[in-house]
Amino acid sequence: EGRGLRHKDMDTANNTVSIRYQVNDVDGLKPVKLKTKSSVRSFKLNHHEELWGMYVAYKTEQSMELPTGIRANEYDLIFCKPDGTAWNEKFLYRELIKIVDKCSFANDIRVTFHTLRHTFATNMLQYESSIVVSRLMGHKNTRITEDIYAHALPNEGDEGLSTFSSNIYRSIHVEN
Repeated sequence: EGRGLRHKDMDTANNTVSIRYQVNDVDGLKPVKLKTKSSVRSFKLNHHEELWGMYVAYKTEQSMELPTGIRANEYDLIFCKPDGTAWNEKFLYRELIKIVDKCSFANDIRVTFHTLRHTFATNMLQYESSIVVSRLMGHKNTRITEDIYAHALPNEGDEGLSTFSSNIYRSIHVEN
């Protein structure tokens, strides 16, 4: 879903991100609608002025980098090659591994983008209701979220995240 984020999905005036498309290698590296209606979602990122500032600067830089004569990012993708086309999954995975290799905590762990998704959901369940997490994850209902992630939760009341993570996760608000 991250590869399918488009600039038109980012509403800087209302601090809202919408998840509507995905890019996969099977569909020719172009955005396609998400598989299910419940996967389409929006959420607010409040109190992240620095993040939104970085996004605006990146968007400006990205539009200036396009080579002359190249059709400028026809799919409006945020995460793309300099010519506006989507990165393939293998390339992004290799880049992720380079980052993971620099982290001492991940020596014996196989980290993928899906692993990061699971980690996010598991940690969010420590601070938010399964309804909120279900919406963020694009699940059809809370039962899916609870069946997949509840087994990984520590005992009720345990502090599982650092202050840094807590501040980030608490700032995410799902649109009603």
